[in-house]
Amino acid sequence: MVGELLPRLMATFAQLESKNLSVRELRKHEETARKGHRSGGGTRPFGLTADWSELKEPEAQLVRDAVDRILAGESMYAIAGEWNAAGVRTPTGRHWTVQLVSSMLRAPRIAGLREHHGEIVAAGTWPAIVSAEAYERLRATFRARRRPGAPGRFLLSGMVRCATCGSTLVVRRRHKDKARFYGCEKVNGRTSCGGVHAAAEPLEQVVTGAVLYRLEASAGPLAAALAEHEQNADSAADLEAIRADESALEQLSRDHYADRIIGRAEYLAAHDVLTARVEAARGRLGHHNGSAVVAGALGRRRPLALGGRGPGVASPPTRRPR
Repeated sequence: MVGELLPRLMATFAQLESKNLSVRELRKHEETARKGHRSGGGTRPFGLTADWSELKEPEAQLVRDAVDRILAGESMYAIAGEWNAAGVRTPTGRHWTVQLVSSMLRAPRIAGLREHHGEIVAAGTWPAIVSAEAYERLRATFRARRRPGAPGRFLLSGMVRCATCGSTLVVRRRHKDKARFYGCEKVNGRTSCGGVHAAAEPLEQVVTGAVLYRLEASAGPLAAALAEHEQNADSAADLEAIRADESALEQLSRDHYADRIIGRAEYLAAHDVLTARVEAARGRLGHHNGSAVVAGALGRRRPLALGGRGPGVASPPTRRPR
């Protein structure tokens, strides 16, 4: 009897000790994060030295330029391509991709902030590459660029419709030369007339030229409206509100997880309210940044439309590609 019970007791004690070790390890990681220390290990981050103690200024300046360019409306694809062409490589020696640029710019560490489980919990012990304000504007810009549902792969994905039956045109490629075209075709069993097909590049050029022409033609009234919107948009107040609510979230987490002052229900109720306010402020900030980009484009001296062409460009072919 005792011989059977002893191994079971030993196994139970071993499981309890394993759980205690896991809890202690989690608490250690949380405490490290809330003190602003890095977790250790991993690859050297772009813009910082291997021990995170100093900036690598040439790389740090590239990060600042990239943030400014994203805020000005440029794409991560353009940044990655330019860096690769100039011989700039990641800390592991790889070529830059859109995903790598995005991951680097979205990381709170570039603003000297420590993240834990998706939340910024403290100021980091390493130097910041960009200001907290610039990083918050960057986060708001990324958030504003996201659209509900799956993002379109091409310029006019989900935006053009068949003039005959009203179905949304889908992008396909011809078998012989892989050229793209927008076509009225059956997708997931839907009905369509199948009578409209247009080569993708000419159609995209027509739409782009028409949009830029209209923007340029209405530059005066539109710029005035955007300027009025910019005066009314209190982005500084939104930034201050975001910082205050994020600080409150940090204190709330400390009260619940570390000091055990409040219970789970109180924590969740306050956390949901604060998170909703932060997201709303970031949405307003992202909208304001988008208006500023358009206003800046209207203020350029050169024409917006490439080659100065307006809506009078030649229409793309509408017959079915062979």
